[in-house]
Parts: sequence; C-alpha cells; structure tokens
Amino acid sequence: MPPRKYPQHDRDDDIPRAEDDPQCAEAREWLQARRNPSALATNRFGTTAEALKFVEQLYAEGASCVIVDHIQMLPADSCTLYADELIVVFPADARRKAIFDLIEQEGQPDTVDDKQDIIDQGLGSVKLWWD
Repeated sequence: MPPRKYPQHDRDDDIPRAEDDPQCAEAREWLQARRNPSALATNRFGTTAEALKFVEQLYAEGASCVIVDHIQMLPADSCTLYADELIVVFPADARRKAIFDLIEQEGQPDTVDDKQDIIDQGLGSVKLWWD
C-alpha cells in the first residue's frame, strides 16, 4: 500500500472555534478587521466602509457603545464573517434624541410589519436589524 498523502490545506482550519470571534463585538473594531468588502447589512450599507461610517456617526452623536450582533459565517463566500444587526448603547444624557434621529435618517433599519417609526422606549440600548 502506498504511503498516505496529507492534503496541503487542512479544512479543519476553516471551522470556527469558540475563541475565534465572539457572537457580539464592538462594531468599530470588528468592521475594521473584516476583509469582507460588505461585512454588515449589505442591503442597507453596501460596503463595509459605509457601515463603518454609520457606526462612526453614532459615536459622534454620543453613543456609549455600538456592538455588532448576530455574527454569522457565510460558507458561500469563503467562510467570511457577516452580520445584520447592531446594538446601540445610549448615554445617560440628552444626546439620546440625536442618536434616534440619526438612526431614523441614516440607519433606516427594518421594522416589524413595515412600520418605519422607531420609538424611544427609554431603554439603555436599541437593536437595529437589516434583512
């Protein structure tokens, strides 16, 4: 029997591990680290650069933290990471309204039953989702 030949590339290296990437990550750092040209909500932002621009605007308006949520691996695109949700954490001061205005004007997240109104319910954060 001939000697065993080992593949040049181990496919197991492509399988995500728990320590590889968390299911949630700070948005600015996560987007800057992506090689995917469209890593967040492609149907809304198009490019990773445009998504990063929106995140920067949220911080400029006073968001305490912006987190990428619902991170998934796209096997059809060479197992690149992709997300379609952001969690915006609000400051404890009056800048909330400016952040909500930015979300309505620039973020335009998908809403249930096609209702476009985003209501400030006084919570410490809001989850934005794009399908």
